[in-house]
Amino acid sequence: MSHAENQGHARSALVAALLLAATFVTGIVTGIAADRIVLVREARILPREGMRFVSARIVRAMDRELDLTEAQRADVERILADRQKRVERRWVEMRPLMRAEIERTNREIEAILTDEQKPKFERLTKRWEARMGKLLGTTPK
Repeated sequence: MSHAENQGHARSALVAALLLAATFVTGIVTGIAADRIVLVREARILPREGMRFVSARIVRAMDRELDLTEAQRADVERILADRQKRVERRWVEMRPLMRAEIERTNREIEAILTDEQKPKFERLTKRWEARMGKLLGTTPK
């Protein structure tokens, strides 16, 4: 084999290795993105994770725009963490009220439906509840 052929094989092997690595990295990134989309749709990372994300962005923006001191940054982070705890407590308190409101609304809607529409509406609400169950702390009927 000539020197040129060896270089051609080496270059082909390098290109193949780079393509394989790129495919692997793309798979990882796609998997992570898909996982996050599912978690958000199932409300498993909200509100807590969503609030952490927003809080981190707030701190970065304030730091960038206001040039916070280390002490100010620490205070802002503490204040936002305290807010997150308060909001989470309110969220837990609010779940039963939201559940009751949804059930009341569904009963009102069901009252105006025909006998043919009622089972379809029930299936529809079960699908909605399956999606929202984790967010509201409930399970489908």
